[in-house]
Amino acid sequence: MADILYRQYEEVIGKMLNDYNRASPDEKFKIREKMLDTFMPVYENIQERGLRRLQFHLVDGTNLIRFHKPQMFGDPMLPFRKSLQMVNETQKFVSGFEEGRFWTGFRYVYPVFFNGQHLGTVEMGFDFDAIKREMATYTGTYLVMFLKKDIVQKKLFNKDEIKNYRVCNINDNFIVEKNYRPLIKRHTKLCECFSSNPIDVRQKMDTLTEFNEVIRNNNTFSLIHFLPIRNIANDKVGYIAAVIENIAAPSLTYFFYAKIVIGAVCLILLMLYWNNRINKLNQKS
Repeated sequence: MADILYRQYEEVIGKMLNDYNRASPDEKFKIREKMLDTFMPVYENIQERGLRRLQFHLVDGTNLIRFHKPQMFGDPMLPFRKSLQMVNETQKFVSGFEEGRFWTGFRYVYPVFFNGQHLGTVEMGFDFDAIKREMATYTGTYLVMFLKKDIVQKKLFNKDEIKNYRVCNINDNFIVEKNYRPLIKRHTKLCECFSSNPIDVRQKMDTLTEFNEVIRNNNTFSLIHFLPIRNIANDKVGYIAAVIENIAAPSLTYFFYAKIVIGAVCLILLMLYWNNRINKLNQKS
């Protein structure tokens, strides 16, 4: 979907950025307003289809428009966003998980050109909630994402933006996005599972390595697989915990191998694929 939107509007965005760069300060204001009027309906449409972010940046990394926060613009983004650095250096598409000034997310960042000149970037992205819904639909599992608090805090627009997160009850070195109420309920429920032995799980989480936990509830079990998340810079920034509930004891082994191990391998292979792409881009640059 991001590719289709980019191909469809690349020339229009390129021309507008070119006009913006050549304009006087008063004209710049009018061109930016025109861009907002033109693309706000597009942004509202892609929100309904799962994409949550649309942003335009100038070639120096200055944020021109955040469609989710139009009033916040003009701030330099290159010091905080590895993806923008990579696109501006290579002038090629980059994608992956990345922390932002307000939210974290899975981002697609494209270079914008006009008459062969690189003028900036356009970014689209979706939140973890989109992945969570797909996994719940197709696998019967539910997912919870934990992020390293210190890593997220370094990139936030200001200290007040930490209000978008809540501290993880299992380990206070991690935080959870609280913009999705169902996700918070899942987080609370998962934390309750570890109430009998919180220290062991907390210590494992601090290592940022992959691990599994089995929780028993009467005659059923829940399987929790903690998979580290790597961002675009290839740094470990947290976990995705995949949970399968209400597994009867005789079926424990089968469910473990069928849904946890195979699922984890698929996710690891996907991460290796992205890491390989990132490494190739770094080598070219």
